This record gives sequence, structure tokens and C-alpha cells, in this order.
Amino acid sequence: MKDILHFHLPRTGGTALRHFLVDQVGEDNVSKPITGMKLRDALLQWAHVPVISGHLATLQGDALPSDRYCITVLRNPIDRFLSEHFFQKHNNASRVMDAALQVSSFDECLARNDGSESNLVQLDMLFPLALANVSSPTAEEKLQAARSALDDFDAVGIQEELEDFALMLCAELGWTPLEVPRSNSSMHRLALHELSPGQSKALHAMLEPELDLYRYAVSRFRRDRRRYLTLAGPASSSRPGEPTRDTRRAQRDTPQGPLEFGDKRCEILSVQACGAMLGDGSVMVGERMTIAVRFIAHEAVERLNVGMAIKDERGALVFGTNSMQLGQQYAVAPGTYEIYFCMLNRLGIGHYTLDAALVAGATHFDGCYHWREQAGGMEVPSAAVGHFIGRTLMDPGVELAGASPEAHWSLCTDVDPAGVAGSFGALNPTLADFRASLQPMAQLSRLRPSADALLQIWASNRGDAPWPCTGRNPVNLSYRWLASNGTIEVADGLRTALPEDVPPALAAIVPMQIRSPSRPGHYTLQGSLVQEQNAWFIDHDPTSGFALPIEVLA
Repeated sequence: MKDILHFHLPRTGGTALRHFLVDQVGEDNVSKPITGMKLRDALLQWAHVPVISGHLATLQGDALPSDRYCITVLRNPIDRFLSEHFFQKHNNASRVMDAALQVSSFDECLARNDGSESNLVQLDMLFPLALANVSSPTAEEKLQAARSALDDFDAVGIQEELEDFALMLCAELGWTPLEVPRSNSSMHRLALHELSPGQSKALHAMLEPELDLYRYAVSRFRRDRRRYLTLAGPASSSRPGEPTRDTRRAQRDTPQGPLEFGDKRCEILSVQACGAMLGDGSVMVGERMTIAVRFIAHEAVERLNVGMAIKDERGALVFGTNSMQLGQQYAVAPGTYEIYFCMLNRLGIGHYTLDAALVAGATHFDGCYHWREQAGGMEVPSAAVGHFIGRTLMDPGVELAGASPEAHWSLCTDVDPAGVAGSFGALNPTLADFRASLQPMAQLSRLRPSADALLQIWASNRGDAPWPCTGRNPVNLSYRWLASNGTIEVADGLRTALPEDVPPALAAIVPMQIRSPSRPGHYTLQGSLVQEQNAWFIDHDPTSGFALPIEVLA
């Protein structure tokens, strides 16, 4: 069987087509329904599955894979719009959506559409597959690119003739014809013939470019169907003298280096990751880090949204965000700038690449100044915490409970500790409740003078107030060194930030950074939480800290 990519355009009968594919090849051979994953990431994550099916997001520079039989289905844009509108209004109660949709009439929704939000879903999902390195494509360029993208599909169906499309797939792939099940239909929707003249006119004006694309798809589908009916063999969209579909795909699959495009009115200079402890280019798991995007504005721009993304060794996206998603958009004058994205590193050990983008709006479709992939990199060489394995740091809790009358258990205290450090502000309230529990999770008995070490601590909030980790007057983890005679050798140790706010009754695993005294001898490491500019917890509640005897070697 040929491997298949089903590029599912929303509300075009794709769920029914997926069920048909499952009936043909089996559930285990079809990916789980994919929603919103980027095409390139889906091809990586589901490479082992014969059939990849789902709503796939595309970027300029993406291309259909040459090693898969690629199919898609389009639908009359007006009918598709009605289906999606009423599906969201009546069938989607369990999902987050625009609350105004629930209380507005259809006419009110049409009146609110002023062109600021695109309803050309099919066109917008298809055109990036055939349009690269164009920063602000015109409507005509998008339409021509979407047509070209359709030409690159091995088979293009239309929702109104889904049964015939399924028969064409059976003929091409050697399958037994099966019925296409209907599913996922919209409730309480208007039919095309029920539209008023005003509604129909408004929808035609709104969806005109996509109606043009749909007519092109219908022509392609009918041409292909005629070839099957006349036993002329598998369909081909290439016209005489044009490169074949496979040739075009092979040309697009040829490695071109990291994707980069934009008008460069603002230009990315560098992207760099920096760990709070390890420094430039390296970050431990559980360490606070900063990703700095340095750029130059060659001229004044009134709208600037700065984005960054982290990808793994395969090129799959593991995290991305932008300043607009974080509530900030900028107007900048000519000059050089740096923007900092600060976060706790939850990525596992490995090598990662860093992308950056300077765009005018929410996406690069709104205008792109500079899009640059692989603009930087970072290594995660080790972990500052030792309570997990895998590629992503989580914060688990654990609790044992008896499930039968005879069950009895006690907590052992001789568990071999294993683990070793950190993260990093609003004015926080002054704490008056200092109840806490600090438990070392690693053995530490000897150190060399002035040595730096990491000691993993389980910090439990037993009070009634949360511990803030950022802002002014945060709660940090620190220590004092007491000499053998009880005098204070070091009164104010290094600070380690909590990885996140710790609410009452919850805990955090904190990799505590310590530095030993400069003189050899026998000491006691006295650990404590500190609310800066307020108090040490152990001064108010001695049971809130811990004490470890440690020898500083000569």
C-alpha cells in the first residue's frame, strides 16, 4: 500500500473520509486525528504510520512530501462557511470559542465581519504550499499559489461528490469499494437554498477568491474522474509541456537550507539562549533561561510582533511563542534592539535550534519583516533536578493509599537520595506565616573550600499564604554556615529562586545552589527560605529549615 497524506481542510467531509481510510487499512495504520499541528511536524511525528490524516497548518516554504500519496477535499465555500458557523455555534459546546457567537444571530455575525478576520480557510491553508519567500503576498498571488498547490496533490476531491472520490481512490490504490460514512454534521444549520438574497450577496463578496479556487478544484476533480471512467489510467494534473507532479515535488524537496524570507525593514541579527547558571548557549533541565533575539530596525515601523521557536534535533517544533501572544506589540524607531523571552527550561537533554520572526501582526501572513530559521542554537547537557527521565520536565506529586482492609504501609526514611539546582518580579505581600518543610534529596557530607555545589531540596508550603517566586520581595532558598562552636561563619548565603509560585499545601523541587566556606573545618549547613526584605523563615520557625553536618576539607 502507498503511504498516504490526507490534508484535511475543515468542514469538507474529512472526518468521513478518515473513517473510510480506517475501514480500508485499519485503525492502527491511520494517525490519530490531528488538529493544528504544523505539516512538517506531523510528517516527523507520524512518519511510522502509513496514513497521516488531519488539519495541518502550513508555512511558506512547506511542500507536500514526495514519498506519500497526497489527497485533499474541497467544498463549496459558502456551504463550508455555513457548516463551520453552525457547527461552532451548536456542536462545539465543550470547546473554547467566541462567546459572542453563542448569542448572535447569523445576520449579526455577517455584519460583524469587516474583513479583519479571514474566512478563506481553504485558500489560506493551501497557498503556503506553493508560495515561498514572499513577505506580503497579494490576493491574486495567494490564489495562483493555491491553484498550484492543488496541482501538486495526487488526488483532489470535492465534498459534494465524496462517494465518487472514494471510488477513484479505490481504483488507484487497489482497494475494495466501501461506503463512505457520513459523520460530524452540523446541527440547526441554514441550507444554501434558505439564504436570503442579502445573505447570499454578502457571502459571495466575502468568499469570492475561495469560490474561484473551488471552481478550479471542481474542474480538476471532473477531469480526473473522466480519466477513470474512460479507463485512461490514474489522473494527472500536468498539462503538456509542464513538469510532472513528481518532478515539481522533487524540486521542492531538494534541501534549500534554513528557511529565510521577509522585506527586512527589520532584520534579525542573532538569537541566543543563556542559562542562569551555565551561561551562553547551554541550559540545564530545570534551570531558568533567557532567549535573546537581537534585531535592527532599518526604518520606523508602527507594528512589530517578535516571535521565537525551539526545535529539536529532527526539526520538530517543541515550543514557540511571540510577544503578541504574551500581550505586547511594539512600535519602534530605527535602531538596534534586544528582546528577552525568560522561562524555566523544561526541555530534556539534547541539542536544539532556535528560530525567530519579526512580523507586523499575529502571523507572517499579515506582513513579514524577517523570518529566519536556525538563527541560533542551544544545548541542554545535563539536569539540575533528578526526579524524572525523558524529554520534558514535569512536576509530579506522589501519594500511596491502602485499597483493601488489610493494607498497611509506612513511609521509609532510608531511601537512597538521588538528585542535585534553579530559576529566578510586582511587589509581593509581606509574609507572616513561615511554616514550611525543607527536605534534602541528595547526600552531601564533604566539600572543598569555596566550592560550588547543587543540593536538590523538596520544599513544602505548610502555611496559609503562597510563596511568590518573582517580583519584589520574592521567596528564595538560601543558607547559613555555622562553625563547630555554633558561631555564624556565613550569615547570608547564595540565593536560589523557586521554579514557580508555591501555593499552600503544595511543594516544589528546588536545586539549591550553595558555596562552601573558604576555611577548612567542620560546619553545619543551615538551610532556610527567605522572603527578601522581610525575614528568614528559620528565625520565626526553626522547624521550617534543615541542618546538615558538612566537613570542608583542607
